[in-house]
Amino acid sequence: MLTNVKYGVIAIVAAVVICGAGYFIATRATLPMIEPTPPVMGPKIPIRGVFVNVQRLGDEEYVDKIKDIGANWVEIVLWVLVTENGELIPYDESIYGPPFSMEEIRSRAPTIEETMATQIKQAHDIGFNVFLCTYHERLGAHHMYGEGLRIDVENFLEEAERIAVRWAEIAENSGVEMYAPRKELQKFVGQKKALEWDDEVLSALRSAYSGNLVRGALVDFAKWDRSGRYVWQGEELPSSFAGWDYLGVDFYGSDTDTFEDLAAMYAWFANKVAELKTQNNLKGVVFEELNVPHHGTENYWNDNSLSGDNILNRMYQIYFEGGADSIEGFFPWMWDEEDRDLPAGRYEHIAPNNIIKQYYIASTISPYTGPTADEYVSENVTYEVTRTLLQDNFEDDSNWNLFSENVSVNNGVLEWSGPEGVTLRDASSENWQNYIFSGRFMVVENTISFNVRSTDSGEYPFLVKPISIVHLIAPDGRGGFMAVRGIHYLVEYNKWYSFTIVAKDNLVQFFIDNDKVLEYLDPNPLPKGTVGLRADGRAFVDNVIIQEIH
Repeated sequence: MLTNVKYGVIAIVAAVVICGAGYFIATRATLPMIEPTPPVMGPKIPIRGVFVNVQRLGDEEYVDKIKDIGANWVEIVLWVLVTENGELIPYDESIYGPPFSMEEIRSRAPTIEETMATQIKQAHDIGFNVFLCTYHERLGAHHMYGEGLRIDVENFLEEAERIAVRWAEIAENSGVEMYAPRKELQKFVGQKKALEWDDEVLSALRSAYSGNLVRGALVDFAKWDRSGRYVWQGEELPSSFAGWDYLGVDFYGSDTDTFEDLAAMYAWFANKVAELKTQNNLKGVVFEELNVPHHGTENYWNDNSLSGDNILNRMYQIYFEGGADSIEGFFPWMWDEEDRDLPAGRYEHIAPNNIIKQYYIASTISPYTGPTADEYVSENVTYEVTRTLLQDNFEDDSNWNLFSENVSVNNGVLEWSGPEGVTLRDASSENWQNYIFSGRFMVVENTISFNVRSTDSGEYPFLVKPISIVHLIAPDGRGGFMAVRGIHYLVEYNKWYSFTIVAKDNLVQFFIDNDKVLEYLDPNPLPKGTVGLRADGRAFVDNVIIQEIH
């Protein structure tokens, strides 16, 4: 089926291709490289911003750099530091990693409201509009997020609400033009819980703040599948934007190996956010965080013929030309001329301010007219259960290989006291092909994984890391393994959950309490194999059922 769809001046010709249990929204087969061209047509960007170090707003040279690139907005971040015990501390700078002084943080914390109100006034006095963005960050371990935290989730969210409403009041009193009450909160409590929090806190935010509210934190909305070269949606979307003014988004483009892939992925992203804006009658879309692919494994970062500026110029060309017709506000986080670390171990002098300035001062911008990436969209799998392969309520350990004293059967459950894996004793299980593996689990400490299609050649482990992330690990085709899917989903310690894994042909799916958490369509699937379990600390599993399907 061919369908013509237009977003602004970008025309997309899409075809639906059935593939396994999912389908792709496909465009063109080839992805030609974009040649840098000067801006020649299109709308002027209305919200031209940069992420700023608020402590430098008194630095005349720093402020002149912001003005020189044509910015009319600054993004000021309220960092809400999350401690190991789940305490939330509003702060005026990121504590990305060690070393840090807890004593200094606590001594400065009571002054942060006054300090940041002064900084907001300073930005206004200079002539900038202010976007105040609340960013929840793991103290001293930024990318750990909620992993391993011992928190009472409801109390945690209540404190997050108190802070959000208090800073809505400060935003109102300080004349802040745009306010986002959360960013990356979902990485501590899962996207589902974070969306519920948005709905619950909205009324209080509206009572405190009359400016533009940004419903944001669409951090993992667009994810790139490297082997398949398509986009998969990594976050559940809000069911409604009623009461909100703007959609806030992030974009990194990680795992794209070529500029053509980055451009095609970004085109998909820009079209989707434009669609959300139109469907929900929003004022616009703004970036809460616009940055560069940062895993360091992307091919362009490892191409020694390209300088850091070569790479950044190409990326910002893609971002501005691909988004100028659909995104109202840009806030690049890497904009200043400086010596700095870059992905893949690079350390270079860069000047991205030059390319940003070209687009910020342009009255017209030429639109991206290349291809849009394929999109993977999940479908429900149909199957018929043909027989039960195993049912175990753990009255004994007769079905399992228990390799150490760290795992045993006690009181009708499989119990771990330390790191260990278990496998089935039935050797014929290595020939199982299509089946459902289900049961119940509870994690008391560390992590647990559920493995399917397990043989000496590989396996698919679904790794649950309380409190808020689940990964699917798969063979990388080079004798190793890689995380091919990851999503922020709330699994609390000391609570029982049900799990179900469906392994059918080239598809694997993972459900927790009937929520589909992860799905992966493997282009080079493992055809058969047994099941296994592994915990890295105290954990329990019960009521295991394995059923053959076709």
